[in-house]
Amino acid sequence: MLDPDFVKITLTLLCLAGVGISFLSLPGIILIFTSLLLYGWYTNFSEPTMNTIVIVGLITLISFWIDNLAILFGAKKFGASKFGMLGAFLGGLFGFFILGPPGIVIGPLVGAVIAELIVNKDFKNAFKSGFGTFLGYIFGMFLKLIITVIMFVWALTVIW
Repeated sequence: MLDPDFVKITLTLLCLAGVGISFLSLPGIILIFTSLLLYGWYTNFSEPTMNTIVIVGLITLISFWIDNLAILFGAKKFGASKFGMLGAFLGGLFGFFILGPPGIVIGPLVGAVIAELIVNKDFKNAFKSGFGTFLGYIFGMFLKLIITVIMFVWALTVIW
């Protein structure tokens, strides 16, 4: 049997890593869910219970939907095409690898505008729809980060 304090510290660090990578717009919420699942397994699901694990799993899935819905809403509100949304996503990925953390913020805007320019050729409309996609992306990232931090605090109360 593993030392309970070792298990709690390890899972707390895993949750903390989840919050940290969420700031990089990566799905850190999965690490928090995994921590709770492992802790449930360790305690034979006496705490957290299997019902709690299912609820946390649903919240994890909903956080991904919220992120994507926010991008779609921002894009549609400002008249972006599917290419603009794809450009924002790819811009976020490439931006992170090229510029590091600042690229997560700059990349979606640049990617959306470039994609819209390819489709529309009109800079004013491309920038407007690209900016809408970017706002949706940032809003979704912010909402997901809030959910992640709330789950982190809740997970710590369950683990400790």
